[in-house]
Amino acid sequence: MSVEERAARLAAELDADEAAIREDLENLLAYQVPVAEAEESLRRKYGTEGEDGPEPSVDIAEITAGMRRVSVTVAVLGTNTRTISVDGEARELTEGMIADETGRMPYTAWEPVDFEPGDAVTIDGAQVREWNGRLELQFGEGTRIAPAEDAPAVDVSPDGVMRIADIEVGDRALVVEGRILEAESRTIDGRDGPTDIYSGVIADESGRLPFTDWERRAAIVAGETVRTEQVSVREFRGVPSLNFGESVRIESIDKQIDVSQEPDPKPLGAALADGGGFDVLVTGFIVDLREGSGLIERCPECRRRVRGGRCSTHGPVDGEPELRAMAIIDDGTGTATVILDADQTADIYGGSIEDAIAAAREAMDQNVITSTLRSELIGEYVRVRGHLSVDEYGGTLDAMRFETVTESPETAATALLAEVDG
Repeated sequence: MSVEERAARLAAELDADEAAIREDLENLLAYQVPVAEAEESLRRKYGTEGEDGPEPSVDIAEITAGMRRVSVTVAVLGTNTRTISVDGEARELTEGMIADETGRMPYTAWEPVDFEPGDAVTIDGAQVREWNGRLELQFGEGTRIAPAEDAPAVDVSPDGVMRIADIEVGDRALVVEGRILEAESRTIDGRDGPTDIYSGVIADESGRLPFTDWERRAAIVAGETVRTEQVSVREFRGVPSLNFGESVRIESIDKQIDVSQEPDPKPLGAALADGGGFDVLVTGFIVDLREGSGLIERCPECRRRVRGGRCSTHGPVDGEPELRAMAIIDDGTGTATVILDADQTADIYGGSIEDAIAAAREAMDQNVITSTLRSELIGEYVRVRGHLSVDEYGGTLDAMRFETVTESPETAATALLAEVDG
């Protein structure tokens, strides 16, 4: 159905001026407001609430996809007004984070708002939209915002700083303070060609996360302590990554931030329930190896695994040999697949890639490499540090460090039980 047809139908339904309806509808759609939400907004503006009536007041934790005219009382955690281009026309929007006692979520306001971080407000008539895999509230022309009589009890830092351990993918307009642990200059293929960026790791007392600085700011130096404002959070390899874009403000600060050299050990079940993490440390027993561990071949073009001399993308290729292991770790609270790179796998195997190729040729069977890895790994109690991602298939832990724990099995089991019991 065209915009004109929708406007005519709404004008007849609402007994309103068709030209005015069409103009308002075009404006809402230009802001990328979904059609259904745009029509509900016009019904509110021109005199009806729709057949279903308004949603009752809810907690953030109760909000689900498809809810309309949501009413919430929240604390404002952050705001960021920026200009976007819609059909060649500059338009302003405000986005940020809100929270109550049950959780927090992002918002986007398509009309000017009169609140600041730290304010408590009641929002009526918000729409729910899923954006980049996360629910957010949309404030449009029909949304009413007023100071709240009873402010929600939200644990917010007095200066608005968000702990790194609490940051989630999709967060916006955050204030983050931390120490730059790693920073390097890289050139990537950007939308406008080769682009120079900084990437690295930032940490506070609660944790650490990767970041990308698209402006190559002078304060981004390893060892420097910085305050960053208006930070948004994207997903990188299954974990949150701080995005320092053009609107982000970064300055060096004189503040003591105690950063541990490695994260505290964490039960695997808790790490999985948290949705993974950038830098986690777990211990457990290796209980199995996944298919595809051992001596494999990769396509020289795309690095996908080659099977039977064929790449799924490039067809027949001369595969490049590689050692890898995918070991299943179990700590009694959960399981995950540990991905070991070529060097880590070679250390476990006890030989180089050339040694593995020679052994496979002598046995006329690549499975001898897998058998050796199984005998070296299964039943071992290990400590693994790396990046944990979680999807519908379970947890995957890309190991930065992998080491065997030398305690006796009895001592290891006692330590594991103590860790599980908290």
